[in-house]
Amino acid sequence: MGVLTNDGAARGSQASRNAESTLRNLLDSSLLGVLYIAEDTIVFANRTALRLLDLPTERVVGQPVQEVMEGLHSDQRHDLIDGYRRASPETAARDARTEVRWCRPDGSVRWFEVQSVGASFEGRPALQVVFVDVTQRHEALDRLSASEERYRRMVESSPSGILVHSQGRVVLANKAAVALFGFRSESDMLGKHFLDYIDRQFHPVVQERVERVYGAGDSVPVIEVVLLRLDGSSFWAEASAGAVEHEGRRGSMVVFRDISERKKAELENARLEAQLLQSQKLEAIGRLAGGVAHDFNNLLTEITGQAELAMMDIRSDHSHYPMLKAVGDAAQRASALTRQLLAFSRRQALLPCGILLNDIVSGLETMLRRLIGEDIEFQIALSPEAGLVTVDPGQIEQVVLNLCVNARDAMPAGGRLLITTAGELLDDLQAAAVSLPCGGRYSVLSVVDNGCGMTPEVLCRLFEPFFTTKPKEVGTGLGLSTSYGIIRQHQGSIEVKSAPGKGSVFRIFLPRSEEEMGEKAARAVEEPLRVGGETVLCVEDEALVREVTVTMVKRLGYRVLEADSPSRALAISREHDGPIHLLITDIVMPQMNGRELAERLVAERPDLAVICTSGYTEDVFAHQGLLDRSVRFLGKPFTLRTLAGEIRNALDGDDS
Repeated sequence: MGVLTNDGAARGSQASRNAESTLRNLLDSSLLGVLYIAEDTIVFANRTALRLLDLPTERVVGQPVQEVMEGLHSDQRHDLIDGYRRASPETAARDARTEVRWCRPDGSVRWFEVQSVGASFEGRPALQVVFVDVTQRHEALDRLSASEERYRRMVESSPSGILVHSQGRVVLANKAAVALFGFRSESDMLGKHFLDYIDRQFHPVVQERVERVYGAGDSVPVIEVVLLRLDGSSFWAEASAGAVEHEGRRGSMVVFRDISERKKAELENARLEAQLLQSQKLEAIGRLAGGVAHDFNNLLTEITGQAELAMMDIRSDHSHYPMLKAVGDAAQRASALTRQLLAFSRRQALLPCGILLNDIVSGLETMLRRLIGEDIEFQIALSPEAGLVTVDPGQIEQVVLNLCVNARDAMPAGGRLLITTAGELLDDLQAAAVSLPCGGRYSVLSVVDNGCGMTPEVLCRLFEPFFTTKPKEVGTGLGLSTSYGIIRQHQGSIEVKSAPGKGSVFRIFLPRSEEEMGEKAARAVEEPLRVGGETVLCVEDEALVREVTVTMVKRLGYRVLEADSPSRALAISREHDGPIHLLITDIVMPQMNGRELAERLVAERPDLAVICTSGYTEDVFAHQGLLDRSVRFLGKPFTLRTLAGEIRNALDGDDS
């Protein structure tokens, strides 16, 4: 029995050794590092553990835990060793995991994830420590953390505003965004709906783009929107958006920048382009108007002249005298129409004089009351501060009439019309805001109504030639174009404010004049006709105009030579033995214009005085280089009295 017992014990011992050997082999082949700790000493370390720790067996197995663990980072060493000392197979927490940093003898650092559990080793209670190398994971996390830090710094230092919103709520805002929206800190913005910062008119387009970002993860192209600050003010911004992840949910990152200055510049460019387009339109219409006025004025010259000549042949109490006077007056009114036609293109020569702006308005009051009608309450409020202006009174009257007619038509059911005058001192910025060339003292005339008002679209086209909102049988579209041309020609401007249902305000700015009205403007007594006996050469290619002009000059007592062309005039000058004191010539003629004819005749007769006439205006010829400013110009149609005065002034050398 004893033999059998000994043999059984031997077999049991051998089996135990075989099991331990198998366990060691298994542990050595494991990819995990394994240590066994018993009584504060490391009693086993597998090959993987030795490789990961980069220590030989004799430095680990049989050594106290404290000495082996010298490679642990100082921040972790004490707590980990103390924990191993206190731990026992019964008290060790199963699956207790921690991460430690291990410094190898060569100075390299590895990160291990460590798990300790209660176990037994060679029949003794022990603590099993299993660890795996997680250095690559830690390095990846470090790189990710560094990348996130770089991204955070980049976001914070960006001059563009950056917002991140998820489920419509703001979850991140950089410093630029906080400043642009007028908040004190990022926390003040968090949690608010992103649409709270966007002008309502842009909500549909923004919402559509956000849905694309949330739904498909698309990036959306740049759009221009109006954003709202905390204080209620707004600014133009250029914004783009793309998808981002936030706490496991898809969000949207919006990048935007303030483009208010650019939009301001674009608006200014658009304003200048509109002014240029307006000028080009006026120039084109002006060329047409100039041609029409030229032909019309030639006809009016004949009508006016013949009427005056006929009136000179009869007594003032003759039955035909009033009729002839009516013909002459009608011709003068027709002449005023040609002036109006030219005014909107700024081609009409002005006849300026110093006059009180209040006097112009007062003189129109009776006419305006008849024109406006009884169903409109009409008031005039004149300020002495309006002062003196140097203007062509007839043209300013035309502007006031046009504006009042428009106001009347805007109030078909009646309303209120107010005309006021005032004086204003504008600095350069204020002047530029109302399209004036420079700051200074200005007289201001305002026409205010409470009619139907105008839409922005109508306001944009208000001064275009032939643009009108009235029926064809009512409006021509020239009234406001004419007014615009007249005021610009006087170096002034027109400011308009209007809205549908809110009425309209037209403010006319005219440069203030400090000069006193001269005696000539105030003189009401008509002087007698100025006559003479010198020799005058009249050159005119239009037969009827030439005939009446020659007759008028003869009636004034002068000897007259007449020619129907420049070549004939040159021939007459060479054939005439006596002196020729004055040349009266049309400017626009075939073969040679009036300026060239005058130059050639003056070269032959240095003492020859010259008067140029035309149905076009003086400004047109000066602009085209056909007339020197020093040359006397007589616009058609002209009266006998005007012709008499110009002839005597030319012959006497009087420039007054």
